[in-house]
Amino acid sequence: MRFQTTAVVLVVGLASVFSLPIPNAGEAKEIFDFLPEEAKTFYTSLTEQDLQILKELHSQIVGKDCAVACEIIKTRSEDLANRLKTLHDTIMGKINGMSDIPKNFLSNAINKLQADMDMVAQIKNLVEILRAAKELPKESKEEIYRSFPSLKNFFENDKVEQFLNENKNKSPEEIVTILKSKLHHN
Repeated sequence: MRFQTTAVVLVVGLASVFSLPIPNAGEAKEIFDFLPEEAKTFYTSLTEQDLQILKELHSQIVGKDCAVACEIIKTRSEDLANRLKTLHDTIMGKINGMSDIPKNFLSNAINKLQADMDMVAQIKNLVEILRAAKELPKESKEEIYRSFPSLKNFFENDKVEQFLNENKNKSPEEIVTILKSKLHHN
């Protein structure tokens, strides 16, 4: 399935956004806190050398499945490739162990986030995912939250909800402009 690149996209994205220091305040920390514990642990284990490798190989690994991406990374760091594969396998094991509704929701969410790399499409997809999450049956949400507790903080976050409500009639382009403005002011 297409969600094989989840860990790779997540890690490369994190490396680009946070550039090594673990955020400890503001919106960057809030975003970091929404990540699954496995991803946070992996991210905190990254060295400057690991981040440099991921940045340098970014164009070669984006869009590749985990096995191919790990083989590319292995040419520079076998340890990093092995840690990334472990992260991928752990997250995918949790998703694949779920019942159909939460499993399909998470698989579709990951596919959407990987489908387009430009920011406008990503924001549009993220908004669709958040709205779809609101429609999930309670049991499905609880199953997701048991495996990925931080997603509850994201799906049920008052700030996220308020932002969605305030911008429900705006285009993805307008939302991206708003987000960029917020990032530049923080």
